[in-house]
Amino acid sequence: MIFSISILNFICQVNNSKAIRIFWLDDDIFCSKIYEHHLRVLGYYNIKLFQEANACLKALPQRPDVIFLDHNLPGTNGQQVLTQIQELSPHTKVVYFTGKQRLNLEIEVRNAGVYAFIQKGVGDLAHLTAVMTMLEKESYLPIIT
Repeated sequence: MIFSISILNFICQVNNSKAIRIFWLDDDIFCSKIYEHHLRVLGYYNIKLFQEANACLKALPQRPDVIFLDHNLPGTNGQQVLTQIQELSPHTKVVYFTGKQRLNLEIEVRNAGVYAFIQKGVGDLAHLTAVMTMLEKESYLPIIT
């Protein structure tokens, strides 16, 4: 009985899953898991967590719709990774998600083309929800060529 309920829950998750492909790049796995849980509560199940930039960059052929990018990463920083993402996967939106409280950092990454900037710990779950709502609305817009 428990097994069949687990299968039913999985089927419901797949059927109710929102189609946006999400990569999350943050060296702090604890934070990543908290935000992953929040995204799952919102109905997003196509989420891949990365702790290292190289692993995330190697997975770009999977064509994520959005990458949540932390600033402090082992051996690099989010700004350097942002440049590589934009070169390798220009269609992917990047949300800079960091605990850094530097106004000049936000200005720099916004000028570099990030989709949004969210500061960890300052209404971050509400901002994450708002960003996902915007992304979902955009995904339903027709492409006009």
